Amino acid sequence: MKLAPKLFLLLFSIVGGSSKEKNSTSKHLPKCVGLPSCGYTVPEGDISLNYGEPLQITCYIYDEYVEKYTNASSRLYFTRNKTIFDPNNGTVSSSHLPPITYDRSFITPYDKVDLNDETAPRIEILDERSIQLTIPKPEKTVKDFFACLLNTTVYQTEHQMTACTNVVAVGVPPQEVKDFACVSENYEKLKCTWTAPENYVMTQYRLEYNFKSTKGTQHHCPTYPITDITSETVGGNLSCSWTVNTTPQYRQSKQLFKIKPLEGDEKMWSDFAFETKRTLSDLPNSPPLVNQGSFQIEVNAMNSLTRDVYVYFQSVEDYEKNGENFTYEVIATPPLEIKELTKSYAKFEGLSERKYIIRIWSKNEVGRSINHSEIIIPEHPLGEPEQFFKIERSFNTYELQWEPPSHHGLITNYTLFWCVNDRERPYQCKVSL
Repeated sequence: MKLAPKLFLLLFSIVGGSSKEKNSTSKHLPKCVGLPSCGYTVPEGDISLNYGEPLQITCYIYDEYVEKYTNASSRLYFTRNKTIFDPNNGTVSSSHLPPITYDRSFITPYDKVDLNDETAPRIEILDERSIQLTIPKPEKTVKDFFACLLNTTVYQTEHQMTACTNVVAVGVPPQEVKDFACVSENYEKLKCTWTAPENYVMTQYRLEYNFKSTKGTQHHCPTYPITDITSETVGGNLSCSWTVNTTPQYRQSKQLFKIKPLEGDEKMWSDFAFETKRTLSDLPNSPPLVNQGSFQIEVNAMNSLTRDVYVYFQSVEDYEKNGENFTYEVIATPPLEIKELTKSYAKFEGLSERKYIIRIWSKNEVGRSINHSEIIIPEHPLGEPEQFFKIERSFNTYELQWEPPSHHGLITNYTLFWCVNDRERPYQCKVSL
C-alpha cells in the first residue's frame, strides 16, 4: 500500500521535470551572435579554412520551433551569397505546405548536385531539428556569406526566419613574399618593399629588423664614362665630383644623374635628379646664315619712288647663343632704320635706287659675335620669278612651278627658301628659314 504513492510521486516528478528542462534547454543553448534567430550553427562565427579542407556547417533550430512545425528540419535550407542550397532540390516545402518561391531575378536556385564536383554542396537532414552542409573542397574565396534559414510559410504567406550566419574564407597559409628589399636613404629611415602573394585569407605581415655589426667600407665613384673623378668623405657623407667636356662647348646645359650602390641591382637606381648648371656667358659662336639673294623688295606703299626690303636669315641654334638676352644686330650701309626685327628677317623701309650692304651679327649679354654675315642689295636687282604656283601632289609632297622674270639674261640659278608657317604669303615667316 505504501508503494502506490511513491510511484505516483515518481511519475509526477518526471513529467513536471521534463517541462522545466525544455524551457531551460532552449534558453541555455548557443545563440547566434549579432541578430535575433531561431537557432544556431556549428561552428559559430567566421570560418577560415586551408584550401583543400572540407567545409562543414551544421544548423540547429530550438525545440520550440521543432514543436511548432511538423517535420521542421525539412523546412531548413542554406544560402551562399545569392544562391540557395536545400535538401529538396531547389525548393523548400513539405507535403502539407505549398513550396516557398524565390525572386529569381536576383537568386539562382540550386537544382542538383554533381557528385563528381568536389566544390558542390551536399545538404543532409540529420534529425528533426538539424541539417548539415558539406562542401568537400570549397573554392578559394575572400568572403562567402552562408546563412541557415527556416521556412515558416503558413497559408500562402511566405516568411523565413534566420537560424544563424557564417562568413567563410578559404585560402592558404602565409606564403613567402617576393621581391623583398630594404633601402636606407639615411640613418633615420629604412624603407622596405615586397610583393605579397595572392591569398584569399586576410594575411598580416610583421616586419622585424636588427643591426649587424660591420666595419666601415669605402666605396669608390664609377670611372666610366666620365673623367677626372675624385671622391671624398666629409662628415660621413660620400660625395663625387667630376669635369665633363663637350665639343662644341655647350653653355647652360642640363645634366641628368642617377646613382646606385656598387653592389646593388637595377632596382637600386635612384630617381633621376636634374641639375641645371650655368657656365659663364660667352660671345655667340656664329652669326646667322644668309645667302646672296635672301631678300625681297617691295614698292613702298607711301612713296612709289622708294623701296621696302625684307632681309632674311637663318636662326642661330640655341646651343650657339651662349648667353641671355640673345638677339641680332643688323647694320645697313649707308645707314637705314630697322622697322621690324624677328627671328628670321629684318625689314627696312624707304630705300632709294642705290646699292646697300647689310651686315648681321648674333648678340647676347656679353656682346656680338666676332664674325658677321653680309647681304648686298644691288642698285638694280633681278626681278622676281613670275607665274609662281604651288601644287600639292600627295601628303607632305608639293610641286613648285614658276616662270623666269621678263629680263632673265643674267640668271644662272635659283635659291629656294622655305619655313613652316600657318598662313600663305604675303604674310611673312617669323620662324627659322
